[in-house]
Amino acid sequence: ARNWRGNLLSFGGCFKANDDSRWLNDCWVYSPARNEWTEIETSKTPGAVRPPPRSACVLAVTGDTLVVWGGYSEVKCDNAVKAAGKEHVDAWTLALDTGIWERLSLKGRPPSQRAGANAVGKGDLCYVFGGVHDQDGEGLSPASEFYDDVGILDLAARRWHQAISGGGPAPR
Repeated sequence: ARNWRGNLLSFGGCFKANDDSRWLNDCWVYSPARNEWTEIETSKTPGAVRPPPRSACVLAVTGDTLVVWGGYSEVKCDNAVKAAGKEHVDAWTLALDTGIWERLSLKGRPPSQRAGANAVGKGDLCYVFGGVHDQDGEGLSPASEFYDDVGILDLAARRWHQAISGGGPAPR
């Protein structure tokens, strides 16, 4: 969740209980002043694009734009006991004033696949730190690799830049 105009902005997520598993791609705003949630109406016109459902994705707000990158979801496979994990590498923006999503075509080298990274937006830049890559292992145990690098997404240039790696907080 992120701050937008003094409100809490939330995108996506998952719900898992027993045999019920749902991955979400909706966007909501919580107003502390009114103590209420409102769903952001996104374009429902035929052919309109929106990010696939996911959780643990990067969220950053720059002005009236929400940036979504990466994240995790599960894909059910035919006759599989367990769904396969999928880490997303796509980047999206949502114009919060119009509700229109755009999938970004980016240059440069993005950070490696991951979920659970931290991010902050400032001007046209989105700084992404850390996160984890889970590799499905035998049985139900994933092997995890944690990161301590910083990637910078320049929205104006539509390009990824690599900043520092190491020398700061421990991987997380």
